[in-house]
Amino acid sequence: MKNFFEIFIEDEKIAQLVRELPRGHIIMLCEKIKDTAERTFYIQKTLEQQRSRATLQENIQANLYHKQPIQHNFSKTLPIDVASQITRELRDEYNLSFLELEQEHTERQLENAMVDNIIQTLGQFGRDFAFMGRQFRVEVSEKEYFIDMLFYHRKLKCMIAIELKT
Repeated sequence: MKNFFEIFIEDEKIAQLVRELPRGHIIMLCEKIKDTAERTFYIQKTLEQQRSRATLQENIQANLYHKQPIQHNFSKTLPIDVASQITRELRDEYNLSFLELEQEHTERQLENAMVDNIIQTLGQFGRDFAFMGRQFRVEVSEKEYFIDMLFYHRKLKCMIAIELKT
């Protein structure tokens, strides 16, 4: 309790946020993360995405705080209010280390591994995702395209198309 007090007394905003976390999350954050900014990042991400303690631990081990965000075209292709809502719902980084792929792998190998481990993949994406299919055929202006992976997001009530790149 003394350690908790010393860590979170500095910033009232963070002290309020951390009160919403389960005890196990708090202990893990206090033991594993010493930097205040990094700890704040993990607290905010955990609350935003309602992450489990196991997912929090995976993200800390994968050093999520120091990684680059994923690329997307939301601001160019969607209205501002929709783009910001989607950006809030999606994570900046996904830990797919459970796929146990070689350092060098193809997009097809990545897709196959994600489908073979769909339960863990969905666990990384979040609780509102539903897997719809892979290599989903779409026809636009009489041209045929294939979406690598297609998901439905229940909260956003929209389809999420993922183009995999290695």
